[in-house]
Order: sequence, then C-alpha cells, then structure tokens
Amino acid sequence: MPKPDSFLDAVLSGAWACTACAGLPLGPLPLLRTGAGARLLIISPAPGTKAHASGLSFDDPSGDRLRAWLTMDRDTLYDEDRVAIMPMGFCYPGYRTMTDAVADWRSNSADSLPLSHPSWRTNAWEKKNSWFTRDLLPELRRRVGALGL
Repeated sequence: MPKPDSFLDAVLSGAWACTACAGLPLGPLPLLRTGAGARLLIISPAPGTKAHASGLSFDDPSGDRLRAWLTMDRDTLYDEDRVAIMPMGFCYPGYRTMTDAVADWRSNSADSLPLSHPSWRTNAWEKKNSWFTRDLLPELRRRVGALGL
C-alpha cells in the first residue's frame, strides 16, 4: 500500500488532470484543495463563476459567510494542510438545468452518465421526461452489467 501522502498526491493529480468537464461552458478547472494534514473537510456545492475565475472555492460573499460561521480567517480556510475543500462537482457546471444536462447524456464520455438525484422528488420529473426511463436507464443498466458487479 502506498504511503498516505503519495496516495493523496496521486488522487489529487488525477483530479487536477481530469478533462471530463471539457465540454462545459468554462472548461475544466477542478477546485479541490487538501493536504495530508487537513483536519476539517468541507464538502461544498459545485463552484460558481467567481470561484472558477479565481481558482478558489468560496471566493465570494458565500466565503465571507462561511468563514463567519466557522470563526475562521481567510488564510486558515485556504491552508490545505488544515482545511480540505472538496466540491461535489469539481468544476463549474454552467447554468444548464438538470434536465438539459441529463438529456444530453449521449454527448458524455463513454465512462460517465449524468443522472438525476434518485429521491422521490424526481418522480414527477421522470414522468415528464419519459426518455429517461426509456433510453437512459437501459444504457445505465447495460454499462453497469458490463462491469460484472
């Protein structure tokens, strides 16, 4: 097993080299920050346009509010050996609606499929978007089946 630092370095290098977001409006810029000594992990929403422009998550009024909640200064928040920040989506996703993003599933790479959240709240959405059940779910099942899980 690799040393934790080298493993973390490999994971981060892979995330920063990722080009899965190349088709998004602003292109790929994974905003992921962490160091081996980080004691706090903040899982955030996908970054917005201001974060994409600066390369820092929470580099906007939401960061001011977050730091106030945490009673933390800016230097501490961005000290990767103290605080890790990992957005649920590494890159700015653009202003596409969920429906647009999922409906455009055929243009994604062969190893990714956008899906809606599987909560009960999407039942009405699935009924309005019958292509999801008819076209995308069989493809999802085919790809998962090919993995032999």
